Amino acid sequence: MSGGQSVDDVNFSFEDDHNYWAQSLCLLIQNPRISALIRAGWTAIKDHVQWDDEDTVQTVVEDIDTLLLFAGIFSGAILTFVVVSLPTLRPDNHHISVEILAEIASHFRVFESPTSLIKATGPPLLPLASFQVPSRARWLNILWLSSLVFSLSSALLSIIVKSKLRVYLQWDREMPPSRDNVVARQRRLQTWKTWKVPATISVISVFLEIALVLFLVGMMIFSWALDTAVTFVLTITIGAFLAFISAIATPPAVIRNCP
Repeated sequence: MSGGQSVDDVNFSFEDDHNYWAQSLCLLIQNPRISALIRAGWTAIKDHVQWDDEDTVQTVVEDIDTLLLFAGIFSGAILTFVVVSLPTLRPDNHHISVEILAEIASHFRVFESPTSLIKATGPPLLPLASFQVPSRARWLNILWLSSLVFSLSSALLSIIVKSKLRVYLQWDREMPPSRDNVVARQRRLQTWKTWKVPATISVISVFLEIALVLFLVGMMIFSWALDTAVTFVLTITIGAFLAFISAIATPPAVIRNCP
């Protein structure tokens, strides 16, 4: 503060400057050329974010389509094996019928002798053994049914995510100004980040990986009843494949800058 200038004079000068710049800004906005430049700026921002969103969503949709196709084919393959393995959880009616016929045939052989015909008696029928589910069949069905559930879940999640992506791109409207469209897009983007939608999309591939691992482990158990050589080769092949997948999938989850 210099000379005889008081504090009130300084505040008054600040208020004058503020009013001056506010009036100047209003005049600039009312200028048709300035207004056109502002609208053009918002339009350019809208076009840029729209192009960026469409490019990103298109990439995600292509990845989801690939996963959805694999999930459909893989689910069909699992279902084929499940149809074969499910009957092992209940008694085999054909085997029971064979046992009953064998028991009846043994009684007929007894009655072929004259002594047995005179006595008209034969050995009592042996009770059928109670059925117990083999542990191998139990684990086999658990693994394959769990694999089928994970595969179908990934397919359903893919369909849901695709519908959400389609809704997300609908922030651009023709009637509202470009500024309102950009604000609406930013709100939707923030909502997506809050609800962890990108993490949900990555769960699709995780579900398919879990389904594949469960199915391969079930294949090893299934091969145990076939042949020793087949089991040995299949176990080594599946073990090497799972080790390779673990070496690829584990580092990105642990190391921060791993691609």
